[in-house]
Amino acid sequence: MRRTRCVLTAILAVIALLVTACGGGGGETTTTADQTEVAGAVDERTEEQAGEEEVAEEQVRDEEITEEEVAEEERWQETPLAQFMGWGQSPEDDAAYWQEQDRKRQELVSECMAEQGFAWVPVDYSQFEEFGHDPFADLTREEFIEQYGFGISTMFDLEQEMPPPDFEFVDPNWEMYESLSDAEKEAWDRTLHGEPMEWDETDPRFDPTSDEFDPEVMMPQGCWGEAERALGDYQRNLAWMEFESEFSSLWQQIENDPRMVEAQTEWSTCMAGQGYTLTSQEDMWMDLEERMMPIWEAQDPFANMPPEEIEPILEDMTPEEQDEFFRQAQQLTPELQARLDEVKEYELALAMADYECNKQADIDDVRFEVQIEHERAFIEEHGERLAELRELEGR
Repeated sequence: MRRTRCVLTAILAVIALLVTACGGGGGETTTTADQTEVAGAVDERTEEQAGEEEVAEEQVRDEEITEEEVAEEERWQETPLAQFMGWGQSPEDDAAYWQEQDRKRQELVSECMAEQGFAWVPVDYSQFEEFGHDPFADLTREEFIEQYGFGISTMFDLEQEMPPPDFEFVDPNWEMYESLSDAEKEAWDRTLHGEPMEWDETDPRFDPTSDEFDPEVMMPQGCWGEAERALGDYQRNLAWMEFESEFSSLWQQIENDPRMVEAQTEWSTCMAGQGYTLTSQEDMWMDLEERMMPIWEAQDPFANMPPEEIEPILEDMTPEEQDEFFRQAQQLTPELQARLDEVKEYELALAMADYECNKQADIDDVRFEVQIEHERAFIEEHGERLAELRELEGR
């Protein structure tokens, strides 16, 4: 179809030239009104054809982008573990399942609070669905990297400048809560969430690597906790926490596989050729994090403050006042803005170098091949526990 249009456009252009050239004889070339009208019509038609050509080419390109991105996404959904656990196989069904789970949770919380003498209006969180649109969905991976790098420092200003959404979330329980006395608010909080949890980094019960680790101390309590237990959320979260070390081990096995080590070495050599001294992509992320840390820390008005000092500051603020408080805290000084601009420039160049070296070392394909093999062995070793997790997720 595109070739036909090109030929047709060329023919019309030739006709336009012939009409103009054949207008007179002798030495002068004259153009009649009719000839001018015909030539103008042909010119307009030629421009229209060219416009259609451009649109058609853009549509073909969009289709190619879509096919490329979808194929890449589908590839990772077909790994043994994704297939075994049912991850990403039916996004619509998954979304419907979790929405229904949340609806049931809200109803159970409402019933529990009522039994304790408090009102609780179930909240419909599905109203947030309209925020699920990806504004970068039309960009290929390369186009995104060219414009936004990894999306770390480059998204900073976008997040700050993003206008508030037209949609306004209204929590039906906030007005009720605000009408309570201080003593009633404390009773409400304890009924809803249980006793306040004091996080202690030195307490081995909070350390997943310790033999004394107790995930129970980290689980929700009160009416919210009861609802999660009734729906199996508690059991599912607990099972995943207890299985976390095995998944971490799987990831380490994939990254330490000789084929991945070889690919990372080739990547590192390629990056060195572009001026970056990095032994692995993990080093790259740590490098960027170190460069951004002063900016992130400056945004936190409560950095290094204990919770008991933070709560009194926020408890007398309305949600709107809290939003404004944090918005003001996120404003950068000229010095930090200059630092952010430097990090952006560095990130964009680094991300493009990583993209090219990643292709040269074929890291994505190597990782996919390695991951397939290790996942199969992982399922063979832990299949029974994985099946239990799958059942707990309702798949």
